[in-house]
Amino acid sequence: ASAGVIGIIAGVAAQSTLSNLIAGLQIAFGDSVKIGDTVVVEGEWGTVEEITLAFLTVRIWDDRRLTMPVSYFNSMPYENWSRGGSQITGTVLLHLDHSAPVPALREHLADYLRGRPEWDGRSANLLVTESTPTNIVVRATMSAADADDVWDLRCAVREELLTWLGTHHPHALPKIPTAITDTRERADVG
Repeated sequence: ASAGVIGIIAGVAAQSTLSNLIAGLQIAFGDSVKIGDTVVVEGEWGTVEEITLAFLTVRIWDDRRLTMPVSYFNSMPYENWSRGGSQITGTVLLHLDHSAPVPALREHLADYLRGRPEWDGRSANLLVTESTPTNIVVRATMSAADADDVWDLRCAVREELLTWLGTHHPHALPKIPTAITDTRERADVG
């Protein structure tokens, strides 16, 4: 009986190891993920740095290493930003006042992108994607050659558009309505 229990335990342990080995072979001979791909795994963005038959290591944007069993990549969803090519489109969302000069902002974005080395020239646009009683949401999109360039470009575009609006159209920046209230209790003697 004890040999049967040991056999079952060994079988369960071997099943996990065997499934991970099979997943490693699928990754090695398939092309779902490869070294150098930019991926988002478990909410972390990084680059695949190493693939073995058992583990896959992703270098996270802040230089940490995320090591995962290769079976994860066959059983859980993940984003591969490099599959089908490294080109990518990034977005920047701005919450602005309804008075924002959207056509002028669109023109400024186009002018600004022409001078940015990260922009690959494939696409750029600026649209109002939402309107609420207090503001509008403006989405700027721009393309880049890879995930590193699109990150840098998104940060630069966000900073540039906010700076330009603050300098040329400060009324377009969102406002938070506030009111001064008197917190002292008033004693009405009558």
